[in-house]
Amino acid sequence: MEFLTRIVSSVAQFCTFFLLVAYVGVIKMSNIVLAYLLSPGLKKSLFGKFLLLHEFYLDSNITHVNNGSFGAVPKRVMEERLKHLYEEEGCPDGCIFYKSTDRWLEAVKSVANFINCDHRDLVFVNNATQGINAILRSLDLKEGDSVLVTNQTYGAVSMTTQEVCHSKKANLVVLNLTFRTSDLGGHSDYYVVDIVGQYRKVLQENPNIKIAIIDHITSSSALLLPVKKLLKACHDHGVMALVDGAHAPGQVSLEIDSLDADFYVGNLHKWMFAPRGTAFLWVHKKYQSQINPLAVSWNHSLGFQMKFLLQGTEDQSNIFAVEAALQYHYHLGGLENIQSHNMALCHWASNMLASKWQTETLPIPDNMRAPYMACIRLPQEIGIAYGATRPGESKARKDLFERYSICVAVTCIQSSLWCRISCHVYNCEDDYKKLAEGVLRLKQAIINGYRPPVDKHGLNSQLSSAATSVDNITSSENYASERL
Repeated sequence: MEFLTRIVSSVAQFCTFFLLVAYVGVIKMSNIVLAYLLSPGLKKSLFGKFLLLHEFYLDSNITHVNNGSFGAVPKRVMEERLKHLYEEEGCPDGCIFYKSTDRWLEAVKSVANFINCDHRDLVFVNNATQGINAILRSLDLKEGDSVLVTNQTYGAVSMTTQEVCHSKKANLVVLNLTFRTSDLGGHSDYYVVDIVGQYRKVLQENPNIKIAIIDHITSSSALLLPVKKLLKACHDHGVMALVDGAHAPGQVSLEIDSLDADFYVGNLHKWMFAPRGTAFLWVHKKYQSQINPLAVSWNHSLGFQMKFLLQGTEDQSNIFAVEAALQYHYHLGGLENIQSHNMALCHWASNMLASKWQTETLPIPDNMRAPYMACIRLPQEIGIAYGATRPGESKARKDLFERYSICVAVTCIQSSLWCRISCHVYNCEDDYKKLAEGVLRLKQAIINGYRPPVDKHGLNSQLSSAATSVDNITSSENYASERL
């Protein structure tokens, strides 16, 4: 009996030990699995086709490589917006009178935390262009004062500066930035100091410049400009600086308070997953009393933020969904994880396309390439057929969409047509292989006799459309640069 008792005791001890080891093993394995499920690595592995099919409303039968134009809204962000829309429809008075102000201010604080600034210096606008309009129309520009832009300034902003200068009898100074693109097989060296030097030169030679508009990332050419150095150049000459950061939020880390700008505008609907029509305007405290929204309404006497909060009855559900957009950004691993995917894909895609088309990527230094966008020259046959004009850009873009179901930007740079690709979390290599094939098919169609109906003598510059309406434009020829 004693022997049997010992055996039973030994078996019990063994079973206990085994269960304990198994329990510890399950706990450790669960922790490993949980850590992997929550890791940036797993999230990144789901980027591309999986996100396109499960997280976005984008039509999978269309090749979407133009996120930079209008962005894409994740399903969960759209659901948050719809929740606010339905709530407001249930009781418009209750939401608009008693909830909207607090929600608007909370959204401001969330964005301020994301871009690292004092929330009291921040307001929402519909888009970067609207924010720039608010600034330029509010400033007390006098006859003989000047506004500085470049030939890379966004078209709508260029038109705004022309109209404002015409109405206020101010001068428009245009700095021409050029690229060495004529020799497809050549090599050129570029130095950031050159573009900064060009700014200093034009500022020195035009002492009446009161404000300069500086792109953080240029729209048509996908240049990441040395903003801090350009801001210093402006301030060294006593010039206010307005940074057009339409493409910056979500592509680069923002430290607005330490940037030393006077004004900054940025879109949240391009790379930050917010609904379209969501952007911010940051104004330095010393200028806030001068800046007014485009529409004057009930809050006009209540200070900087309140003036922009209420501009008549409008749908603000896009703003109330901003927190959900920011959370989705963090859900994907934040800026570092997103950059890792997008930048690698953009580098691969741009070089692959240049090779397939036997052309080139825009010859700029790597540290001036936009993280998620790149320009690749289209085959010569396409450039000749469509013409390097704005109508040519538009028609080529439309043909790629209607013939091959490809959404991509086409832009004119120095008398050539270029393709500007965008790379975001829902994109994968197959998207750019389809783009490569679509462009080659269009090239072959042209060789076979297709002649696109387009006015090749159309507008050849973003700045030419309304140039005659401005009495004094300092020609960009005076500030042409051979190197960036």
